[in-house]
Amino acid sequence: MNTFEEESIFDRFKNSYKNFPIGVIHKQECPDFIVEGEKIIGVEITQLFKDQDSPDGSLLKAKNSFQRHLLTNIVTKIKDINFPKCLLAIHLNDKLYSTSLHSRGISKSWFEDILKKQCELRGNGYYEFENSGTLPEIIKGYTISIFDGIEEIEFAETGGAVGLALTNRDIQFLLNKKENAKINYTFCNAYWLLIKEGSCEADYFGVALIDNSTLETSFDKVFLLRQRNSEILELK
Repeated sequence: MNTFEEESIFDRFKNSYKNFPIGVIHKQECPDFIVEGEKIIGVEITQLFKDQDSPDGSLLKAKNSFQRHLLTNIVTKIKDINFPKCLLAIHLNDKLYSTSLHSRGISKSWFEDILKKQCELRGNGYYEFENSGTLPEIIKGYTISIFDGIEEIEFAETGGAVGLALTNRDIQFLLNKKENAKINYTFCNAYWLLIKEGSCEADYFGVALIDNSTLETSFDKVFLLRQRNSEILELK
């Protein structure tokens, strides 16, 4: 998770949680944010992934990160040219994904294809472009959505999000992981952990089957931010 993503998640939490403390906010590392008010509260941000406990590391997380890098690169490039405000999405060929792929070179090819297709954008609409052989094979196609209300060029994450149940096992894995990291945190009066669930194949879960009373952690508060309906669950 990069700094931009951390700040975006933190801002959503700050604006949605009615009991968020008043204070001066500092972005840092270990923990990710500090809120300096009546008390000094450290807020650490982490993210759920379906295969997060894989001994070889999460392949879904790697693919999700690869997709985000592609989208971030392409949005940065397009913002530098005269291009309509839009929402971009990319559709990947999952069977061809490999951790050896480099997002920078692929985004360059995608950008060149978008420039060629720009003349086909004629106002509001949903424009879908399939890979006809001009793009790297990992890209099945992409969409450009233009409609009233879009104030900036942005990207949308897509994927075959199957909603597996979210259980104590998923949450406790992260609690244990962050418990070890917490030893090296900057001193604070209290520590909060904010867990983000996403909306893609890698990080979207269905119903939450969590028994808060059996979770084990020394964090003073633990929150789950559910992306699809912007719901905040206070787990502790």
